[in-house]
Amino acid sequence: MKGLYKIVLFSIIAVILFNVIGLENTQAVENNWKFAFEEIEGSVQDEWAKEFKRRIEEKSDGDINIDIYPYDIIGTSGDILEQIINEVLEFAFSAPSWIATTIPEAGMFYLHYLWFDNLETNKHIMENSEVIYQDISQIYNEKDLKLLQAFH
Repeated sequence: MKGLYKIVLFSIIAVILFNVIGLENTQAVENNWKFAFEEIEGSVQDEWAKEFKRRIEEKSDGDINIDIYPYDIIGTSGDILEQIINEVLEFAFSAPSWIATTIPEAGMFYLHYLWFDNLETNKHIMENSEVIYQDISQIYNEKDLKLLQAFH
């Protein structure tokens, strides 16, 4: 397997963490990836995970399979984060409060008084902020994580 690296997607509501194996040669990639999240089946996170699974499996021509685990199937929030850190899971949704146990700066997404009542303003900040995409990304990188996108 080519170089391992962790990738993090997060939002005000949820954080996606995942551990991706280099895709230069799909034949050398583990074919089964695990994706756990902090919500029940039928939730927004479940729907997002199913769409993610569909896209990955389609783009890999079926060479990669994503197994989806709703909340408490393989553990609770703390367990999910621990499994990501220990590379048991490749992907996970996890709330910023749990990420903040490893990356304290992620706790800023739970400081609701910092955010505006206008969702369009918050969306603009999340999509265009240098603080998120440069400063916070660097902090994630120092923990062997990579921030790809902030969304809400």
